[in-house]
Amino acid sequence: MMNVMLKGDYWGKPFNFPKPEISIEPDFMVEDEEFNRAHPELLSYHELYTKAFELAGALWHALFDNQLPEYRGAERA
Repeated sequence: MMNVMLKGDYWGKPFNFPKPEISIEPDFMVEDEEFNRAHPELLSYHELYTKAFELAGALWHALFDNQLPEYRGAERA
């Protein structure tokens, strides 16, 4: 989805809606190296966040939801 949003529409114009919402959660801050080795076709957490930041820089309107503080209630492994 992020690649499509970065590429733009048929004419290369950026998508203004819907605004992407990226949730930054504790479970996704530490790489699962075993999973990454078993699934090289999938992006790692680091690669996904890097792509999300690239998207935010290109579109100027991505929303980030910081779920890192415990009071935010994100699930923890």
